[in-house]
Amino acid sequence: MINKKALILMVLVLIGHQLAGQSNGQVWLDSCLVWAEANYPQIVQYNLLKQSNEYTLENAQKGKLPQISVKGKASYQSDVTTVPGSEIVGIQPVSKDQYKLYGEIVQPLTDLTVINQNKRIIVTQGEVDQLSVEVSLYQIKERVSDLYFGILLTQAQRAQSRLAIEDIEAGIERIASAVKYGTALKSTLNVLKAERLNIELRLLEQEALIKSYREMLDNFIGKRLTENTRLVKPQSMVIGHDINRPELRLFDSKINALALQSDLISKNNLPKFSLFFQGGIGRPALNFLSDDPEPYYIGGLRLSWNLANYYTSGNQKQIYSISQGMVESEKETFLFNTRLSMMHQTNEITKMQQMIAKDQEIVALREEVVITSKGQLENGVITANDYKTVVTDADLARQNLSLHTIELLRLQNQYKLTVGNEL
Repeated sequence: MINKKALILMVLVLIGHQLAGQSNGQVWLDSCLVWAEANYPQIVQYNLLKQSNEYTLENAQKGKLPQISVKGKASYQSDVTTVPGSEIVGIQPVSKDQYKLYGEIVQPLTDLTVINQNKRIIVTQGEVDQLSVEVSLYQIKERVSDLYFGILLTQAQRAQSRLAIEDIEAGIERIASAVKYGTALKSTLNVLKAERLNIELRLLEQEALIKSYREMLDNFIGKRLTENTRLVKPQSMVIGHDINRPELRLFDSKINALALQSDLISKNNLPKFSLFFQGGIGRPALNFLSDDPEPYYIGGLRLSWNLANYYTSGNQKQIYSISQGMVESEKETFLFNTRLSMMHQTNEITKMQQMIAKDQEIVALREEVVITSKGQLENGVITANDYKTVVTDADLARQNLSLHTIELLRLQNQYKLTVGNEL
């Protein structure tokens, strides 16, 4: 369970993320993840579970208090005890209608260990319930991250499309002069204009996709991101290897809860001692020969031992042991699958880093060719189709570099989520 100090720290972190995330119209991925968790409807369930657990603990604690009860009885019986010769000495027989009203206070002694064990079970079960919600909320991080990197990727592609338009327009400007003076055909100019329209069409699709991603991200984080809001590209991350997923804490809490429940069986099988005090008024009271209503009291030590529990306790412990084994198996399966994902993602990250290095070399070469081709196009050494091909190749190279750069950050973030470490 989250203690008061940890809760205050979470609130301060949340406020810090909100202030940082909105500074100068910039938004960070970490801020979006914090906002998404705070905005998700299931977070209400987390708080309700916490309150319910506190009430349950309070009720269990009250089991240590003295148990007070009030009882009464009115009866009529067919016969009563008589002493032979009692009429001679003037002793009247007890009435056949009898009444009793009394109160009893019982203070458990050995039951206190059972109550303490139940409190530990309640605390552990509360952790299980809250960690189950935390696991569900953790999955929101993957969806928000995908939207965040989807926006970054599409924005990078949009930026490259605009660069391609600039290269095409530079070619149009040179061909337009040649057409004006009759040294080039108008059809040559139209080739470049048609290519510009194709890139503008691609820009429209990219703008629509960014808008769609942004609206979905708005719904997740509960905030309005405008077109001027800049999503900050995350820094390249250092890869860690220690798995710290909430699922592991959930498995451990389940195992602990089953162990506590198994221990409770042994404690319930022990003899139960308690102090009691009973006081009231009855006819007859403790003196059954008196037919007058009289007050009375009784106090002492009481023993209760239900031996029938031993019939099923052994099997019940075996059931809890089997359940623990099943949870252990689930935990090992989760770790196995997580490690497989880590191996695959590590290989993908390495491959992407190598591809980016090649992309950078290709982009540098393609851009040199574009610069050279502008002069060749103006001098009529190459055709408009040749220039269009050069620009398209350079555009594709830049698009690949942007795609692989954002994809590398996405893979690193995905690895971080898979491992569960805050890197």
